[in-house]
Amino acid sequence: MRKRAVAYARVSSNSASQEHSFEFQKEYWDRKLSNDPNYEYVGLYADRGISGKFANRRPQFQLMLSAIKSGNVDIVFTKSVQRFARNTEELLTIVRELRELGVGVFFEKENINTLTNDNDLFLTIAVAVAEDDLSRYSQNVVWSIQDKFKKGHPVVNGRIYGYSMGKGKGDSFRIIESEALIVNRIFELYLYGNSVTTISDILNQEKIPSPLGKTWHQSCIDRILRNEKYVGDCLLQKYYREKWNSKVTNKGVRDKYLVENHHEPIVSRELFDKVQEMIKQRSNHKLIGRIIKPFPFTGLIICGDCGKHYRHKVSKSFYSKDFDVWMCNSKKDVCHSVRVKDDELKQRFVEAYNEFILMKYQGNEEKLIQDEIDALISQKNELDRLKSNGWISLTQYQSEIDKIIKPLSIKKGELSALKLRKLSEKDFRVIESFDESKVEKFLSKIVISGININFHFYNGVVVTRTIQNTRIYDKDKKLLGIKEE
Repeated sequence: MRKRAVAYARVSSNSASQEHSFEFQKEYWDRKLSNDPNYEYVGLYADRGISGKFANRRPQFQLMLSAIKSGNVDIVFTKSVQRFARNTEELLTIVRELRELGVGVFFEKENINTLTNDNDLFLTIAVAVAEDDLSRYSQNVVWSIQDKFKKGHPVVNGRIYGYSMGKGKGDSFRIIESEALIVNRIFELYLYGNSVTTISDILNQEKIPSPLGKTWHQSCIDRILRNEKYVGDCLLQKYYREKWNSKVTNKGVRDKYLVENHHEPIVSRELFDKVQEMIKQRSNHKLIGRIIKPFPFTGLIICGDCGKHYRHKVSKSFYSKDFDVWMCNSKKDVCHSVRVKDDELKQRFVEAYNEFILMKYQGNEEKLIQDEIDALISQKNELDRLKSNGWISLTQYQSEIDKIIKPLSIKKGELSALKLRKLSEKDFRVIESFDESKVEKFLSKIVISGININFHFYNGVVVTRTIQNTRIYDKDKKLLGIKEE
């Protein structure tokens, strides 16, 4: 009577070379066992892209054991011990269980049949060698990764919201503008006092999909706020594997490597650092009650020349005390915008705000913004209709939809911030000195074009003021001119 035989094959990765190895093993056993008169070939069980360390993590291996226990298999063929298992204790246990069921395993390379009792010693030696090979391979992989860390090369696994992760050199960390806007909003909302719960609620109310395409949760917001990659840095070896597939947070056990300015940032360093300070404050019960105030204009100033945000900087001087300035975040060879002193910006805001109030520009701000949102949504729906009917090409659709998505996201953000302000009648009063609460409650953005500062208020009103510094410099510290007071 012919014995019912199965073959077991395993390759440890899904790479092209390993796929070739898998196909070779399959063809080999199909040919060998189908043509052997002593066996009835039942079929092949094969695991691809799975390690041989643990049997319970190999689904095809488990299916094979179930078939054996059901009495449908008499013998198992496999190429070698290391294809079958790389764990000495586990392999011997499985072999002995199968032997009790009258089922043998034949390891072709080692020429071992487990139904022959005197082969246990040779089997133990063979699997011990295979296990040692796995240990050496794992150490080599760990060494390779650590060597990359030391050289400043990040090993990025998975998706980073806000970035498109290319595979080629210099092709990684490409910013996805629509997602980058959301990341900036998350940082700014947190900076202005919103909890991670409130931020997730705002995003969910606006039906903005999370990184996984579902609803936002506190943990997701928290991970984004703490991720140094959004400021352009890479902190390497934040985690390591202590045991097989056991991920451990690195709390100083191994070296960490910080690569600064590795890629284009989504948020400014000033904004990121302020948020980290606030996270520490909120997590430390000893600091609760103490307020860490951000710079009032953080995230609000936009360069009229290149469209980038301005950042805060302390300007050093040999002739007078240091002073705070705002300057465009673009590189010098891209933009030659004007730097503005912080004191100057505050004074011009007082003037613009008072003009705004005296001219009774209150209006129905929420309705105005909602009307703009509705108009953009209407444009989007029309584009969707044209595309679905085949009246415009996908390229045309993508070109036009990109002009809508970004302004739509900005307007939704303005509406959310507006609803958080909770204005009262006393807020609409003239001020004599700078009041940063007025910035938060009334100001949508600031656009600096040349020497003009354009203050955009939430209801759409724009009040323009001219920089009054005695000496006006561009970003490269070149003197543009002297303005009379």
